[in-house]
Amino acid sequence: MKKVQLSNRSLLELPSEVIWDILCRLPIKTCLGCKLVCQDWYDIITSPSFAALRGSYCSPRATLMLKCRFPNGRLNFLMLELDKESSNVDQMGAFSVGADHMIKFKSKFGVPNGKLFVVNVCNGLVCLKSDKRWDCYYVCNFLTSQFLTVKQSRPRFHYLYKYVLGSCPMDSTTTQVRLCGGSENPYICGLTPARGEVSHGNHCKGSYLMTHQYKLLRILKTGIQHVAEILTLGSEEWRRIDNAPKSSYNFQAFLNGSYHWYDNQAGECNIWAFHFGIEKFFRIPTPDEFKKQKHTQR
Repeated sequence: MKKVQLSNRSLLELPSEVIWDILCRLPIKTCLGCKLVCQDWYDIITSPSFAALRGSYCSPRATLMLKCRFPNGRLNFLMLELDKESSNVDQMGAFSVGADHMIKFKSKFGVPNGKLFVVNVCNGLVCLKSDKRWDCYYVCNFLTSQFLTVKQSRPRFHYLYKYVLGSCPMDSTTTQVRLCGGSENPYICGLTPARGEVSHGNHCKGSYLMTHQYKLLRILKTGIQHVAEILTLGSEEWRRIDNAPKSSYNFQAFLNGSYHWYDNQAGECNIWAFHFGIEKFFRIPTPDEFKKQKHTQR
């Protein structure tokens, strides 16, 4: 048998942009297996920004998330990635999914009644919550098996109305959060100044600087007004930022650090936006033709 002579050239000689581009296009399970190739690939795949970038490459793919509950309340999640270009589809529209398109995420949190729903997905991070109004939020990165539990404060005489996870790009003045951990011990190390040193903790498998800052926005209702509160991931403080406009808050489109939604209260058509960087609400001017016509949401 003819021996194949391996080249001594290192994978590191490939431009980093090429490596990122290749890894982002792989099936989800194959991608996770590439963490074992070398330390540099491990750092890429487990970095918080990789999930967001990979999502932008996955337009022909759809992801299903299934969950199963154990008697102790723990949940396991099964992620099925459906690729319309490579999956086998029969005449009835049923998919045949291979093992490379399936991963299991073992959660470290328990929900007593097992009822969780997806709040939204932001840059690859999935926000989950139970159906109990004042229960915790769970922010998960299924590619790295990391998660964060966010507890809620409960102001008196307030009703929790709407909530959503958002993000904004980091800058030199922004407090940065470092996500640490792996499948055995996922946790948040805490807050670190932008140019400061990082304490990695005792059991941290990896610490990666996040390119985006993630925040949870919640809208509370009192008898007379809407109130907006926000929490930066890594902190424990819900900060009141503004008296929020009276709106339906059907968060629909996330673009350039802002969530946008259409509102038709009292017959008036408005487009609202909330920017997670400056933490402000905006009303976006609408064309006259838009105001005159009746528009329905799809």
